[in-house]
Amino acid sequence: MSDGSFDDIEDICTAAWIIQFQDAGEAKGGGIIPGPEKQSSAYQGELGGLLGQLVIIWSIEQRSPPMSTYTIPIACDGKSALFKSLVIYREAFSSQHKCFNLISQIIEVREVIKGTLQPTHVYGHQDAFQRALTPLE
Repeated sequence: MSDGSFDDIEDICTAAWIIQFQDAGEAKGGGIIPGPEKQSSAYQGELGGLLGQLVIIWSIEQRSPPMSTYTIPIACDGKSALFKSLVIYREAFSSQHKCFNLISQIIEVREVIKGTLQPTHVYGHQDAFQRALTPLE
């Protein structure tokens, strides 16, 4: 799960992510997502969070190669960022896409991960509805 945000006054975007490893614990991270001045956006933050997750997953696979196939649910509330970066084929991608630098990095890492990515859109800020949240929310 990841989430990105954007502060237009400061012209800065950030991301945070968490990966849960069933009963083995979790990894958390995040930070400022670099980019050209006056071009930051929430979309860029969402992509940065997705990239962060994938880099950690790839790093873990390098350290402990998977013994069998597995599925990795990847979730965020930025529907466009989620599906443009995790579903688009390299052949359909162009440098004309918004945030092409982050998306191209996501595609590169995505192509070497052994697990099958399962993009899942979640709605953000569901805690505002005063109801029980799902595990992904």
